[in-house]
Amino acid sequence: MKQRKKQKTPKPKATKAEQIMYVETIYAMLQKGFVTNDILRYAAEKWDMSTRSGQEYLGRARAKMAEIVEEDMKHEYQLAVEQMKKDYYDAKERRDFKLASIIRKEINEVTGIKKFNLNITGEIGVKLSPEERKRKIAEYERKREKKV
Repeated sequence: MKQRKKQKTPKPKATKAEQIMYVETIYAMLQKGFVTNDILRYAAEKWDMSTRSGQEYLGRARAKMAEIVEEDMKHEYQLAVEQMKKDYYDAKERRDFKLASIIRKEINEVTGIKKFNLNITGEIGVKLSPEERKRKIAEYERKREKKV
């Protein structure tokens, strides 16, 4: 006589709180260096979870980790750019135009700005409005007349 296999009763679906707890626990395990097999074994033993469900929660935890790493990288990038800007303005204040030029070029490269008209003598190539240009020329002429 054939024996019938006992049919498993379907497990109730995990609540939102349980799902969050699974992802958080697996995320913590990933941070500690646990490998996939260990995590899946833990999920099966601790939560009576199938391999497929364990892989689903593992995928969610890895996605969370990727998001956090991406956010951290954005933050580090912003900090680096701000530090370079501070160094640039400090160099300009000290009238170290060569260093300021080097830092500015680095900022441009990091931020994706390709061209920046900067002369190593310290003159920055900036287009002036006609009024500003006239004012600068008049100021230059006054200084030159005082020297003569």
